[in-house]
Amino acid sequence: MKHLHYNNVHGVKNKTRNIFFSLWLVLCAFVSHAQQPLPCGGYKIDMPKLKAAIEFEKKNLHALTVGNQLVRVYFHIVTCDNGSNAAATEAQIKTEFATLVSDYAGDGICFINAGLDYVNSTKLDTLFNATSDNANLFDPYRVPNCINVFYMKKILGSNGACSNNCGIGGTSLKIPNTFCLISSGNIGAGHTVSHEVGHCFGLLHTFEPANGFEDIDGSNSSSSADLITDTPADPYAYNNQSCFSTSSNGCTYTGNCKDPKGQTGFSPPYTNMMAYWWANSCYANLFFTNNQFTRVNSFLSSNSDLINCASPAVAVVGPYIFPVSGGYIINSGITQLSTIGNVPITGSTIAILGGGTVYLEPGFHAYPTTGFVRVQGAYCYSATNLSLRKAMEDTSATLLPPVGKLPLEEKDLLKAYPNPVASILNVSLKLQNDEPTVRLQLYSNNGARIKEITLHNIQKGELTTRLTVSDLPAGLYHLIVLYGSKKLTTKIIVSR
Repeated sequence: MKHLHYNNVHGVKNKTRNIFFSLWLVLCAFVSHAQQPLPCGGYKIDMPKLKAAIEFEKKNLHALTVGNQLVRVYFHIVTCDNGSNAAATEAQIKTEFATLVSDYAGDGICFINAGLDYVNSTKLDTLFNATSDNANLFDPYRVPNCINVFYMKKILGSNGACSNNCGIGGTSLKIPNTFCLISSGNIGAGHTVSHEVGHCFGLLHTFEPANGFEDIDGSNSSSSADLITDTPADPYAYNNQSCFSTSSNGCTYTGNCKDPKGQTGFSPPYTNMMAYWWANSCYANLFFTNNQFTRVNSFLSSNSDLINCASPAVAVVGPYIFPVSGGYIINSGITQLSTIGNVPITGSTIAILGGGTVYLEPGFHAYPTTGFVRVQGAYCYSATNLSLRKAMEDTSATLLPPVGKLPLEEKDLLKAYPNPVASILNVSLKLQNDEPTVRLQLYSNNGARIKEITLHNIQKGELTTRLTVSDLPAGLYHLIVLYGSKKLTTKIIVSR
């Protein structure tokens, strides 16, 4: 079952749309399951981007000691062409997301679950070869401005850590990146999702041989292996040599490999998230080091693709001239997200809006048909505040306030002249208190918002401003002024 839904809060009706599809009884391919979790596949290092992140880190280390990030992540469950042989369940994805949140929480790197969908492709579910196939095969399914995590039944490829054509834990294909792959055999194993997202964030394996072997004393730690100084030298890089051996259960290194200085006393990073020592289910409590978190923050601050997946402190959605009837609206703010003006979401649009506090202003309307809209709080906060200003029922038409005479006590607060008006409308407002914001909105007679002006930090007294209406057709309009708890309205006639 695929759920398409949206959840609005405080005065907005909840609706759920379920789309049922047939589950064929014929499996598209036979898939074997590994008895133990297997390591992730090979990857390519984007050296220019890695060097840029390291350079950023050197210049901004003082600003990277504490994380302050909210990253959007989108999950994809891959199935065969006919919808069978799903690589994961929705319940498993929820657990995977909880693991991701927990593993990065120590540094204040937070995540927002931007959605879940199904990808019906036998090629990607059981036949994708990470060694020979082009990663662009995933491009049609990747959601913009998110880290995309694909769950597949099997990932083929030539990998030194396992035999050819085996299922492997996942691969980012390139580091850094905004998508990664995880085979179903690694769901819940070794914190694979956090390991693979770590690759997306630019982290290398602790034993990365491409940069040369690391000295046990750490003297070359910044220029070898994973290029991070507080991860110990890892002899796993020697795993295809006779000097490498482990205890009977594979949990303890017992080999006699020599580092570049000829030393053999390795103390491996058994519990590091970017090591492979978890592969035999030996270590349950995996973690990132402080410098690994710093490197993640460096990439999130220097790489444009990753920056687009992260959130600003405050985000704004809208206004839109025309209803959005397809594609994605995915946005989030670390402390606050607000909609501004008309934000009509229709059709097949997939919209996820989130943040520490979410304000849905008048003009926000969600009535998708085959899409869905979700409003949610961010995981950065123990308590979330989702609210509607001027609580408004979900509707496909804007509800105008009454436009009759103003109450006697407010009749002198708002004046608009000349009326009728042909070109410039003067608006005079008497404020009894200082106001952080004053918003002027002009609606057509059929309920469409035509113009909006927001004024900031206005002192009490008389405020005078102007609206240009020479670009509007002749007819009846409604001027609405919002500030504090007040909403003042008056009719305006535009003449030619």
